[in-house]
Amino acid sequence: MIINIPNYNSPLTVEKRKKVTSTNDILKEYALNGLDNYVLIANEQTGGRGRYNRYYYSPKDSGIYFSILLRPNIDRSIYPLITPICAVAVCEAINEYGIDASIKWVNDIIVKDKKVCGILVETIISDNPAIVIGIGLNLFPPKKGFPEDIKDKAGSIFDTKKNVKNVIVQKVINNFFKYYTNLNSKDYVTYYKDHCKTVGEKVKVIDVNGNEKDCIAKELTDNLELVIENLDGSTEIIRTGEATIIPQ
Repeated sequence: MIINIPNYNSPLTVEKRKKVTSTNDILKEYALNGLDNYVLIANEQTGGRGRYNRYYYSPKDSGIYFSILLRPNIDRSIYPLITPICAVAVCEAINEYGIDASIKWVNDIIVKDKKVCGILVETIISDNPAIVIGIGLNLFPPKKGFPEDIKDKAGSIFDTKKNVKNVIVQKVINNFFKYYTNLNSKDYVTYYKDHCKTVGEKVKVIDVNGNEKDCIAKELTDNLELVIENLDGSTEIIRTGEATIIPQ
């Protein structure tokens, strides 16, 4: 199937499968074979992954899981902004249903204090570089519930089943390209800041090396980096990692 995106100069090829290992892994293989502007959508993943190679629970029928393969004609310094743009695209799509969704820095989408979406952006470095954007949406509660290790953190966008899979994927894709094709406008920065629930909270920051520390999330830069205040009053900018809100 071919779809056209407003203001994007290339059509997207869309492939749908019932079950895959990982939509990201498959599109990374496609990237190595020269493909571009490709979307893979699955009803179930057996090897879904999140950041830091964590397993992402992707059962059939309760969610929708898709990846987008692009070869960006942008400076590589812009690549880190792809993740927050995805977060805005998903948050905006959910809010269109009248559901109060927010963003936990840097890429978690929260509904009723539970994570309902995972986002993983991977880069393929070569003479013709590519990015693969993976998005997993927890649409409905799984029949058997969430596994024990995530049941207190994971949630679903809708309380009951609805015929929304195709529509919400289209909404997310359209929202993403709305910002991706107009990066200079910075509209996504405003939306992200307005919907980020991390700022102002006491958080536990974990960097890419696994080091942890407690601090206050003070603000976001215009590049959507997190400015934190350490316990000694000093401030610093966190460009990547995680910030978990500490319950008060």
